[in-house]
Amino acid sequence: MILRDLGRRLGIDKYFLYQSMEELVAWQLEGAGFSLEDFRAKGFVAYCDAPILWGQRDGIKLKTAAGKIKLVSSLAN
Repeated sequence: MILRDLGRRLGIDKYFLYQSMEELVAWQLEGAGFSLEDFRAKGFVAYCDAPILWGQRDGIKLKTAAGKIKLVSSLAN
C-alpha cells in the first residue's frame, strides 16, 4: 500500500491497479492457482506436498560461527 501511495504521488499509479491489500493478495494468489479464501483458511498456502527442509533433514551446516545464514552489509567496517 505504501508503494501504491508513492506511485500515486509520483503520477505512476497506473502501475498499481489494486485498491486494498486483499485485492493485491488475491491477484498474487490467482497466478499460483490459489484464492484468497485458500489463504484465509490456514493463513498460508503450500506450493508443495511436503516442506523442503534442506539442512534440517540432511544435517547440512553453513560455514558461519552459528551454522546459520549470516547477512553482512558491505558498508560495515
